[in-house]
Amino acid sequence: MVERLLNKYRKNIVMLDSILQWALNPTSKSAGYGFEKNYDHIMENLKITHDLSIPEVEKVIKELREELSEFLKEEGEIYEIQKNIIAEINKSHYPIFFKFIKRRISKASKEIINFLNIYKRHPVGYNDLQAQY
Repeated sequence: MVERLLNKYRKNIVMLDSILQWALNPTSKSAGYGFEKNYDHIMENLKITHDLSIPEVEKVIKELREELSEFLKEEGEIYEIQKNIIAEINKSHYPIFFKFIKRRISKASKEIINFLNIYKRHPVGYNDLQAQY
């Protein structure tokens, strides 16, 4: 089921990104998984990352919800499903992310490129690039 879903969007970085963000949801089962709360975060991330308008990002989130509705019925398996999504993206779909990142870096300002170079070469490991930025 995971492989079929990801293959459906194998050329759509925005949908793959939204599915990956959903899979990275850190909320526990006891907290109701927090998917509803995370849709707002995913929407904001997609809007900024992919330079989408509000109607465009709302359409993506609607499609994401529809695609994942079957997965959410499998409540007991949700962590396994998330793990499978992340593994499958790492195994078979990372080139589209890599291409997207390369394209974004090629258009980035000198300041951003310098920051990324400092981050990449710094002897201390940073856990969160966004926090440092």
